[in-house]
Amino acid sequence: MDDDRALEEYLPDWNKVYELTRVPEGDDASTGAVWGLPQAFRGSLQKETVYWADVRHQDQLAGLLRYNFSDGVQISSRDILRHAYRSVVPRDLLPGPARKETFEVYWPLLPSDPHRFFSRDLLDIESVMQELLSRITRRVNKGDLKFYLQDQKDLGKAFQVSNISVEAEYAFEWKVEFSGSEEVKTSALLTAQKDRQKYIFFDNFAVDFSSGAVVAFAWKKESEALDQFYSRQLKADRPRAFSHLHVEGKGETAAFMKFLRGRSLPVRVQGGSHDMGAIASVLNLHHQDDAGFVPEKVFTLNDKESVSKRGFSTPVVLIMRTLQEGLGFLLQTEVKTLASSSFKKREWDLKILKHLGVLQYLTLEALTYHFEGQLTDGTTCDPANIFPALHTRVHSLLVTGDGTSLTKTQPLDELCSKGVLRYLCRLCRQGPEIGG
Repeated sequence: MDDDRALEEYLPDWNKVYELTRVPEGDDASTGAVWGLPQAFRGSLQKETVYWADVRHQDQLAGLLRYNFSDGVQISSRDILRHAYRSVVPRDLLPGPARKETFEVYWPLLPSDPHRFFSRDLLDIESVMQELLSRITRRVNKGDLKFYLQDQKDLGKAFQVSNISVEAEYAFEWKVEFSGSEEVKTSALLTAQKDRQKYIFFDNFAVDFSSGAVVAFAWKKESEALDQFYSRQLKADRPRAFSHLHVEGKGETAAFMKFLRGRSLPVRVQGGSHDMGAIASVLNLHHQDDAGFVPEKVFTLNDKESVSKRGFSTPVVLIMRTLQEGLGFLLQTEVKTLASSSFKKREWDLKILKHLGVLQYLTLEALTYHFEGQLTDGTTCDPANIFPALHTRVHSLLVTGDGTSLTKTQPLDELCSKGVLRYLCRLCRQGPEIGG
């Protein structure tokens, strides 16, 4: 997305040639292998009952993956269950009925337009493909499966993938630098958290062609959000390079930082700092007639010079308002956007996201860890393990008063979706910088 080149222009030539084989509609459609699956996998789409465009999308989504065999035959995931070669493919690598109660959207398979109509049939196909891709991802990352990015038109081009990640927030971050005093200039660079990795961005994934790493993420949706921000708030065109952004002006920078921190990827401000030490600073509280007070922090730079700042700092105000108003204030959006689409887990996702007691407890533990290097009970752990170490206590807060005994025995990771638990884990690890 940083240039106009399509994926196939990056793919190297392959010394293997495959021929795509289509199974005619109706052939072997009664086999037990397709029972419980959407109509597309049975080879008989009901064109008269849905829009033609939706039928085309169903066919494309169901056939997203291709199976290559040693005799040069290639069969799509749409047709594989109706072909005799299905018997030589491990069962976990074949499409299967989705378990809706555990369905998670990891791969951005459908367009992000919120006003676009998707039929129930198309959404059912998406759930099947999400689970299939999840199983394939586990196999690839264990080294048990050869997986390729391949040009659908030119089957003589392909690139082998060595690792797949669906957690872009752990792979990328925005590095922001400021310059100037009166006229602030801001530069934001989207970089891999592992310095040696250099990614090329496409609509739904990013690829490091040197290491074979792939990160699945809705980059097109992110690019569209940036376009909208630049046109509506800055009244300007977004820089051509998606991963390298520029903003000028104090107000523009403030709006830009708020926008970035409201997105999914973490933000890290670059630049040096000087530790004054506790002995060089004094906190004054100025009492007011209405029984309130205004804090003032005074920093002594040397014998003749000092600087002061009145009022609470921006991070403190952000934390206090979030504790009072909930995660919606931090995110600058409704928390329901984070909840799973699965009915079973959505209820518990919303409960934990709206639970002020859980939020306040996690804030206490995260701040204790930040300042003291341990949790309130003395437990020491890596920052990434703060939230997992608190699962039992968070679960106790969440189910208190709930009348169902079953939920009291189910662990937290069975009640709530993985996406919400990952967000809370990041909240404990990174603090309010992941919000708005």
